[in-house]
Amino acid sequence: MNIVTLGSNMQLEIIDNLLADNVDQFIQSISSLEDFNFQFILDLRFPYKLPPILNSGPSLLSLAAFLGAEKCVHHLLNLSINLDLKDHEKRKAVHFACAGGNINICRELYSYGCKFDNSEMDSSKQSPVHYACAFGSLEVCQWLWTRGEKFSSLSCGGHSPYGDAAYHGQLELLKFLTNNVGTLSSKTQINDLFVQASLGGHSHVLEFLFDVYADYDRLENDFFIDAVRSCSISSVKIAFKWIRKLLTRNSTKNSKRTPHSNQNDNIILIIKEGVKVAVNNSPPI
Repeated sequence: MNIVTLGSNMQLEIIDNLLADNVDQFIQSISSLEDFNFQFILDLRFPYKLPPILNSGPSLLSLAAFLGAEKCVHHLLNLSINLDLKDHEKRKAVHFACAGGNINICRELYSYGCKFDNSEMDSSKQSPVHYACAFGSLEVCQWLWTRGEKFSSLSCGGHSPYGDAAYHGQLELLKFLTNNVGTLSSKTQINDLFVQASLGGHSHVLEFLFDVYADYDRLENDFFIDAVRSCSISSVKIAFKWIRKLLTRNSTKNSKRTPHSNQNDNIILIIKEGVKVAVNNSPPI
């Protein structure tokens, strides 16, 4: 794929037209380009603060798909644009479409033969399903589920789409997955689910997981230490969730209480068999 350097004014015009899905103005803004199969590298002087996913050189089609520009995507597809163009992270238009959450764009890409299954992995082995879950694209996930796509693939980091949703705080999507796709059965994936919710700092997700996996004996697993350590990265509020859960669980076995005088104190959690984990310098709620 060609790397084309566009001026900041031209980039701004293109993105403005995509955001408005003004196909006539979009066609005019790209009329001087000889080839539409190129990486969109943002100019350092670009005035908008765009999502990090757009900083890795997406194709023009991927950019339009992420921004939900249905008419502009349709125009590009009619130009017989290369559907296999990738950014620096080996992501195609299907990844960006799932992240953007526009179901009509996903359907049109599918009608052109694009795949949304595990054969389309990026450099981190994340499928389009992972992106739909991470970005909370509920309608897209519902569509993928009805088409029989799998929500069980693991990325290089060992994260399932469930874990991606938990890390990014996508509670409604997790509810959909739990009620329709099902709960996780793999102990490793359940472990990771709690860790990701803690790392992301999403207490509402953590409470939901406590309810869904109420019968899961979390305190018997080493992952608990990882979840507790993650509090130092997320927030003290998450630590309090774990403390409250731990003290409730072990109220008859352990009378010790967690000492803390303020939000910046070290939080010491008393875990089964005397394991102690210090969480230092937790950021304020």
